[in-house]
Amino acid sequence: AIYITLTLKVIGRHQNKIKTIFSDVEKITLSWLKVLTIGIAVVYFLKFTVLASLLFNHEYYWDFLNPVGSISKVLLVYILAFFAIKQPQIYTLEITTPEKVTSEVTEEKTFKVDGTVKKKYVGSPLSAKDSKKVYLKLTHFMEEEKPFLESKVTINQIADSLQINTKYLSQVINEQGSLNFFNFINSYRIEEVKNRFANEKYQHLSILGVALDCGFNSKSSFNSVFKKLTGQTPSSYLSGTS
Repeated sequence: AIYITLTLKVIGRHQNKIKTIFSDVEKITLSWLKVLTIGIAVVYFLKFTVLASLLFNHEYYWDFLNPVGSISKVLLVYILAFFAIKQPQIYTLEITTPEKVTSEVTEEKTFKVDGTVKKKYVGSPLSAKDSKKVYLKLTHFMEEEKPFLESKVTINQIADSLQINTKYLSQVINEQGSLNFFNFINSYRIEEVKNRFANEKYQHLSILGVALDCGFNSKSSFNSVFKKLTGQTPSSYLSGTS
């Protein structure tokens, strides 16, 4: 029980972390590993039930549950191997420069404002004034260059383009925009989608075609983000604007 609980916590931290780095997280959330972890819990619950049946001399349950538990463990091994092989690389090796070493001294602390969890960066040399300047530079870059149209864009790539430390850029997005990188990028993508829905130039494209052109990788991820940010499905949004 302790192992399962700690594993689920680690996966949860990973799922939060990747949203500060990547704009598309559909294939790297490790949701399959979360499901398998729960599957392991179910298998061991079955084995526990088998052992408990022995204590109470219920041989019928032993004869039925013992092979089921064993087969389940074997299946879990093969399923784990299958999904692990299909899992794309998540993090790439990055050479740490002296500038990036100094940025590691910043510490993130969370606090609540009107029920919303926010971050406070303790020890960051980036002042509030500089943070606003960087944010203005960032929003100008987003509107002019539209890097969000690239489906695989990461915070590292945008930081390189703006010539700013990645840690500082993440801090600015969180402080000034009250968003993580994933939601920040996708908010621009959704606005671009809405603009193209209203533009006759793109009327020949399907909803999915517009979504793919605006940086989304799949219909499911697009629908999920669109519903989250607008409160409507793409089709109902189009029906309301037509």
